[in-house]
Amino acid sequence: MAEGEAVVLLQSLRIDHGFTAVEYDHGKHHQACKDICTDVYGGKDYMPRMLESYAADENTLMLVATRKGDGAVGGIVCADRRGSIVFLFGLRVCSKFRGRGLASMLVAAASEGVPGAFPQATALMTVTIDANAAAVALFSKALSPAPLYTAEAWPPWTCTYAFESALGWPEKQAGPGDSIIDAVYGARELLCGDAEAAAQLPRWRPTRDVQELSAAVADIRGGGGAGSGSDTGGEGL
Repeated sequence: MAEGEAVVLLQSLRIDHGFTAVEYDHGKHHQACKDICTDVYGGKDYMPRMLESYAADENTLMLVATRKGDGAVGGIVCADRRGSIVFLFGLRVCSKFRGRGLASMLVAAASEGVPGAFPQATALMTVTIDANAAAVALFSKALSPAPLYTAEAWPPWTCTYAFESALGWPEKQAGPGDSIIDAVYGARELLCGDAEAAAQLPRWRPTRDVQELSAAVADIRGGGGAGSGSDTGGEGL
């Protein structure tokens, strides 16, 4: 990250919020973080059921804001390394502690912690939606002078909302190890309705790593067909 950006973030960390950022400990912090998420997404937040997986992932940095003195948890944030990019997500602040600058402190702490946790990282990014004015203001300030971009989404939100409602998101959102066939609403039904496609279902499996996925994509683009390359062992993705 740029030198000027680091200065801004470190200045934010010097503000005394009455809390300090520490690494997430699943045994110690899980219940408190779960409670914080109860009023997110109408009580359907995906974070509580993913915390253990994130904590075990060496490519994910998790920080919690703990109150000085009694250790009460005021918020949580996650940073996930994806190649040379670190994606900031899962920012949650306890409702009774909001308005104290904890969100800014957590973002700044995560930004400061990224170089040590992921030396190969070259950039930090996050996303939100225009309707979330508080998040836009937070990231505009905390990550300044990083550039902001607006992404035009297709299909439009009304369409994707209907899709997610039919899927049961986020309760049925795909988790680690889930098949993409089961994660995409209606995909299995569509495949099972086609005899030839249904016969191929047992041969589908998740890719083991990025290199295998890249090889499979190159194979498909080259006209070889899914699973025809030796790297995939004759199986589909």
